[in-house]
Amino acid sequence: MILVVGRTGSGKDTYAKYLEELGLKGICSYTTRPRRENEGDTHIFIDESEVEKYPNKIVITKINGYTYFATKEQFEESDFYIIDPNGIDYLHTKYPDLTYKIVYIYADYSVRKDRAINRVNIDKEKEKEIFIQRNKSEENQFSVFENSILYNKNIIIHNNTNLTKAELQEYAKNDI
Repeated sequence: MILVVGRTGSGKDTYAKYLEELGLKGICSYTTRPRRENEGDTHIFIDESEVEKYPNKIVITKINGYTYFATKEQFEESDFYIIDPNGIDYLHTKYPDLTYKIVYIYADYSVRKDRAINRVNIDKEKEKEIFIQRNKSEENQFSVFENSILYNKNIIIHNNTNLTKAELQEYAKNDI
């Protein structure tokens, strides 16, 4: 299992797309956040009241007040998962024998902000506010995570600030 982790706007979905092009299957996680305008099938969108209907949650986390999770069945059928540091901690605590590789996608704040605001053709000011809120919500868990990975040789780090499409595709190929 490859766990893809990165802050909002870092390029996780783009990296995941390249893994899929290489024949790997990703988990489409459940979330209670609203679907963005013009957003594809990036998640399975449910209401908060439906969360308890899924007893086999293997990973669950909250980001910016919304619940995200995946089920054990999804994990057993997949090759990679986009996850946050709290989700990795939860997974490691609940399933310490599970083997996985962590790929951390990093991008500078200004690059991430620009990507998040321009990812779809909608209200740019609204997307800017959503990015700021989400970035603030992620700050503590990512600061701790980023400090812990500096000396961890088991985590692959890709700086996606200025990578070309071909470079990120090559990293994905080499990571599997």
